[in-house]
Amino acid sequence: MKLSGDLSRVVIASERLTLRSWDPDDAAESFAEGNAEIARFMSWNPPTSGQELEAATETWLRDMRAGEDLQLTIRLSETGEFIGRSGLHAAEGTLLETGIWIKPSAQRSGYGSETVAAVIKWGSERFRPSGFLYPVVDENTPSCRLAEKLGGEVIGTRQRQKPGDVMRRMLLYRIPSV
Repeated sequence: MKLSGDLSRVVIASERLTLRSWDPDDAAESFAEGNAEIARFMSWNPPTSGQELEAATETWLRDMRAGEDLQLTIRLSETGEFIGRSGLHAAEGTLLETGIWIKPSAQRSGYGSETVAAVIKWGSERFRPSGFLYPVVDENTPSCRLAEKLGGEVIGTRQRQKPGDVMRRMLLYRIPSV
């Protein structure tokens, strides 16, 4: 399923968090926190320079304006503190794909499941998918628990190898729409 419409000004609120479309002003905090430790189980490697992040930012902004992808910054509503990133992406069939990363100092606070639940609620209302694909490296137990907490069930697996990493097994969770 594909996304549509201008997604460059999306704001999603949950109990404690505000998720909003990526803005270049988010770059410094994202660059500082989106490091190799965070990216270990992700499908991407962190940018190695400000120029690399700037190039990615241009792509994200273009794709969001075209309605092809949604990149979100997660902040605490009360203080504006940067917590991490999430997104909503096209997927096969009638599913959309979502994912998340939370900076280490904010992990184990429930922000991950709160974010994914908010993205699923918003995406369900806006796009009406049959569900959400949530790929997780099988070694990433906290993310597996997050998917299961939200009603996710494993519907398949795939192998993933990104540059500089070993081959990893991904569990493909399907989380229901709300």
